[in-house]
Amino acid sequence: MSSSDNGYEVLYIVSTGIGRELNEEEFKKWFKDLEYKNIKFYLVEGDAALREFGIRAFPTNVILNTKGQIVLNQPGLFKMEQINDFMSKVK
Repeated sequence: MSSSDNGYEVLYIVSTGIGRELNEEEFKKWFKDLEYKNIKFYLVEGDAALREFGIRAFPTNVILNTKGQIVLNQPGLFKMEQINDFMSKVK
């Protein structure tokens, strides 16, 4: 699902060990078993990423500009077409 050829990259932030979420080891095993080769994720233990990006629901889409500033924070699942459409408007 990476779109670096479109001038941006999709990165999934995963917070482990919160509530009923998998711990780090369990998540890595689960993810590996999915055999997704084109998805990158950033693993954070606990709720640090949730606070940093203002995440209150799962999933949440957070789009950052090149300066690391949030340009979109929207709960819900985005399909790749939606990401492409949004990114074409902010370029």
